Amino acid sequence: MQHIIEALRSLRKTFGSMVTGTRLALLLYLYFFGPQPVSAVVKSLGYTWSEIDRLIKKLEEEKLIVARKLPTKSGVRTIIALTDRGIELVENIIENLRKVVNATEAQRTQRNAQAIE
Repeated sequence: MQHIIEALRSLRKTFGSMVTGTRLALLLYLYFFGPQPVSAVVKSLGYTWSEIDRLIKKLEEEKLIVARKLPTKSGVRTIIALTDRGIELVENIIENLRKVVNATEAQRTQRNAQAIE
């Protein structure tokens, strides 16, 4: 139990208020799917246009994503992508979550072994 609590505290200490559920969903989406048109993000994750607008501006200010306007046959599209800093943050989050999961699995295995004895 203590390992889980320590891993969660580390996660909170490392990221604080930098990562909320809304931000995390977008950062992970871009990490796993690469650069995406804003319209695809809105459709996939269910953001409203005003939500995604605010989120993009905020994450750009923090240098976690970059937004580029690209001309297409159907007009200008905005494509968003993680910056190197954004990739590093997501990988750090994933690593910290792995620690929590591993600590949880170790504890569950130990409890199961004790229950069998």
